[in-house]
This record gives sequence, structure tokens and C-alpha cells, in this order.
Amino acid sequence: MNHICDCIPKDKSDFSHVDKLRNANTEDCEQIIGNLLEWIQDMNWPIAQEMMNILPRFQNKLVPHIKAVFQTDDAVWKYWVLDLVKVLPLEIANQLRDDVERLVIYANPEEQREEVNIKASEVLSYIDQ
Repeated sequence: MNHICDCIPKDKSDFSHVDKLRNANTEDCEQIIGNLLEWIQDMNWPIAQEMMNILPRFQNKLVPHIKAVFQTDDAVWKYWVLDLVKVLPLEIANQLRDDVERLVIYANPEEQREEVNIKASEVLSYIDQ
């Protein structure tokens, strides 16, 4: 693909770009993973579930991007990213263990309000199985 950026959805209903992404080479997509994660900030967006199905194919390339999300102030995004962690292979999810544990033990008030700590506890159980 000449311009991998052409695979980044332009709006929350942009299924044509999601289709391009499905057909794109995984290695080519590495540079846009952070952009793709943005589309699961709100799972009510029409393309969010499609992105949730596509993102796991990037596996360990996701780890630094997920860690970056965990450093943001966006509790809702963290919540949805935790759902993504639950579908990653255990060896990859385990690389995020310390971050997930922090969300369980040291959840701030907003994270608690959005139940990020509860979701993180579920993910921690998955990682520790």
C-alpha cells in the first residue's frame, strides 16, 4: 500500500477505510497503530467494534500504545482498551500486567467512577490465569 495513512478512518462511520485496513499489510500498519486505537475511545461509535476486531492482529506492537493510553486522563478510553487487552494472547497481555495492576490498586476517582478498576481486575485475573 502506497500510503498507509489512507487506512486511518476519517470519521466514526468510515467503514471504507476499515475495509482498506483489513486488507493492509500488518507490518505497514505499525506506524498508525496509535491512530487506530483512538477509534475505540467510545464503543458507541459505529466503527469501534470493527476496530476492536482488527487491533488484536498487531499483538505486541500494541503494547507501547496501550501503555500510552493508560497514561492519559481518559478513563473511558482506558476502560475500552482493557477489553482489548483481554483478547490478546497471554504472553502479550502479561507485558501490561504492571499497568493493569496500577489501575486496580491506585485508580483515581474518575477511573473508579467509570469502573476502570473493576475492568482492570477482570483483566488481571485473565493475565494471572
